[in-house]
This record gives sequence, C-alpha cells and structure tokens, in this order.
Amino acid sequence: MEKNSISQDEKELFLINLAPFDQELETVFCDYFACLYTDNDTKISHYEAKKVALATYRSLLQCENEVPQELLEHLRCGNRELYYVVARSFLFLLEKYGELSERHVKCPQLGILIGYVNRFIDTLQSDLLESTTCQPCDAFDTGFSQDSIFTPSNTLI
Repeated sequence: MEKNSISQDEKELFLINLAPFDQELETVFCDYFACLYTDNDTKISHYEAKKVALATYRSLLQCENEVPQELLEHLRCGNRELYYVVARSFLFLLEKYGELSERHVKCPQLGILIGYVNRFIDTLQSDLLESTTCQPCDAFDTGFSQDSIFTPSNTLI
C-alpha cells in the first residue's frame, strides 16, 4: 500500500465533516483561484479561470488520482503563471479549511486535506511529465522517397 494512501473510511469521514461548509469553501477557493489566475495571466477570461478552478477543486476532493483536463490543457499551453496560481490556491484552501472547520466541525481533519493536496500535486507532476515526453506521431510522414533531389548540374530541386 502507498505511504500517502488515504483509507476509504478516512475519506468518508472527511467528506461528512466537510459537508456543512463545502459550498462555502468551494466558492471561496474558486473566487480566489480565478482572481489570482486572471491577475497573473491577462489572456485568460474570468469565466475560463473559474471553470479551471471548479474542476480543480472537485478533482482534488474526489482524490481519484485524476487531474482535470482543463487544468492540464492550460499547463501544457505554457501558462507558467498557472503553476504559481495552483500552489498559492492550495495554500489558501488549507488556510480557509482550517478557519471554516473550527467554526463548523468539532474534529477538523486538516491532515486528510493535506494528503489530498499532496496526491493531487504528485499526480499533476506525473501527468505533465507523461504528456511532455516526445512520442512518435503518425501525422508526420517519415517514409522518404528514393528520388534524387539533385538536377544533372548538381543543383538542389
């Protein structure tokens, strides 16, 4: 078993304890993520940033080792600012979870959320590494013709 694995019982207890303030935490996280992203990358719309934020939040809490395609697409397009946005947003999420859980829950489980963030970042790194390795593509014809490319006077055709 992985050392960072979270048992099913822990996941269920975490989600039960998160339920009273999940919507508030989601809204705060998405607003923060979207504002930070649009401030750091003026090419992105607020709507698109919010869509990436929502997909990231939901994927994080599902903890199924899947990074949302919206986030991967933006990262693959070279949005270096997004690395900062993701890291800072996760720190903000941990801080807000701590604040909200103190008000709503008797037994906050910050350690589980930290485990979720850790697994999400590990999965994100491996997905990005896999997507950036050079793989052969059938779109390019690599079968070269045996025809001569030189004219009888040795000029290039």
